[in-house]
Amino acid sequence: MANNTLTIEDLITQSDVFINDASLAKAAKGIFEFTHFLLDNDENLTRTSNLNSKAREALQQRTLELLGISEEPMISEQKEVSHD
Repeated sequence: MANNTLTIEDLITQSDVFINDASLAKAAKGIFEFTHFLLDNDENLTRTSNLNSKAREALQQRTLELLGISEEPMISEQKEVSHD
């Protein structure tokens, strides 16, 4: 019997989204692996098996890091200038 199990690398390399973007494919793989790591540790889970807030925050930070996005807001708030 043949093994028809797809790996995350198989799925990523076959996805149109990642075919022409190796850096995005690498980030997606890293996000998947980090999520898997978090889900494997019961201390990161709520009683309903969702990620707890600490784990969600860690996943968000790692995702931003892997995508090369800073934590700064995308749109900076403009300060009002007083006209005294």
